[in-house]
Amino acid sequence: PLSMAMACFAPVFGMLLISSFSYPFQYIYDIPVLFLSTACYYYMLKRRFTAYLLMFALACLNKESAVFVFLFFGIWFFNKLDKRSYINLLLLQYLIYALIRIGLVYLYSESPGEYLKNHLFRVLPGDVFTTSQFDRIITLAVMFFLLTYQWAKKPAFLKCGLWLLPAMYVAYLVYGMPHEYRVFFDVLPLPLLLCVHTLVETTGLARSPFFAPPRPISSTLMAGIDHDSRD
Repeated sequence: PLSMAMACFAPVFGMLLISSFSYPFQYIYDIPVLFLSTACYYYMLKRRFTAYLLMFALACLNKESAVFVFLFFGIWFFNKLDKRSYINLLLLQYLIYALIRIGLVYLYSESPGEYLKNHLFRVLPGDVFTTSQFDRIITLAVMFFLLTYQWAKKPAFLKCGLWLLPAMYVAYLVYGMPHEYRVFFDVLPLPLLLCVHTLVETTGLARSPFFAPPRPISSTLMAGIDHDSRD
């Protein structure tokens, strides 16, 4: 968390991931999904719940997959808030989600479309079964390494986010489209930072003098004075 290398390289790899996950197509609401979910995680971590609820409401209005942010909130704060506050915040978020969902259903009642259309038998042959098993094994091995290397040093908040990946992958298999990886934008910031943490640790960038913050002049002088006084 205090590494300057993390602060420098996370946005770079973030831009690369946005491009990768946007292939082969992207919708206009995808970047707001990424922005609003990131804002939710930030305010969640800072425990600024008023700002969090505002961002969560906007996220729900933008796309119904904001329910995964709600799921993360429930997991992360399960043992970190007093019972009353925890339940009240969960109920508030449920109410926000339900009211927005009901409002949208009412507004578009004349053209409702199909809610949560099942695409399992398009995703399985179009994505899962068309990829080389060797490529899949290599990809999963690299992902496992990037997400888990030096596990004990990784921030607990980010590690908690991995609970969302199986749920999102199942949702992708059932309700997504082949190669529609943009659907992972809701949780992308969490595994991104876990992977960048691994990259700056394994390459030594985190310990490089280039990324070490300069010592203030006053502290340098005081250290010299203290050394002279001991002599």
